[in-house]
Amino acid sequence: MPCAATRCSAVDERESGLRDAARAGDLDAASELGLLLAERNDWEAEGWLRQAADQGHAHAAGNLGCVLLQRGATAEAEHWLRRSAEAGNPDAARNLGTLLASRGGGPEAERWLRQAAEVGQTGAAVNLGILLMQRGEHDGAEHWLRVGADSGASMPRYNLGLFLLARGGDQRAAEAHRLLELAAPEVPHAATALGGLAERAGDLATAAHWYTRAAQAGDEQAAAAMSRISQGS
Repeated sequence: MPCAATRCSAVDERESGLRDAARAGDLDAASELGLLLAERNDWEAEGWLRQAADQGHAHAAGNLGCVLLQRGATAEAEHWLRRSAEAGNPDAARNLGTLLASRGGGPEAERWLRQAAEVGQTGAAVNLGILLMQRGEHDGAEHWLRVGADSGASMPRYNLGLFLLARGGDQRAAEAHRLLELAAPEVPHAATALGGLAERAGDLATAAHWYTRAAQAGDEQAAAAMSRISQGS
């Protein structure tokens, strides 16, 4: 209990200090305060972010765009994400590219995702890979999905694993299996995919193992597959 209370006090002191600085016109403080409040869904977040963004603070503009996206104000969100991305914010470039890709993935979406991916944005690399995959540009897609997977994050590993399975070939299949195993502890769908591979190979014991793990993590598809195996159908 004393540790939790101390942590709360420290957070309160930080917020108080940011408020004082933001009221005095410190744009960095206003931006940081807005982000702090946004992380706990506080209604004040938008006002502080807007105060800084209106005066040209690039990171505040990007974070304001995210807040607006979350409440469905897509057109205004795009405006602020674009301003932030044009000012060189890679997070905003990734979010803008992802937003544009969700509307059809034109050249502008690729440009922003590529700009963010080339400076190390893992999420942008993965989304760029998916965009290129949807266009049938498989070599480019594999490159960027690999960049994402090389970060060590589970979801990019899962995405690359599925992609390699779809491309086919024994070498890709072996690598896909390894990636799915690495992703499975955090991505239930990866365990479900491993179950499906084992079931199609006739290894029902291994299939049951993976389906059970995925079902215990809440994957309904795995639960249905486990039921099917149990019933012998």
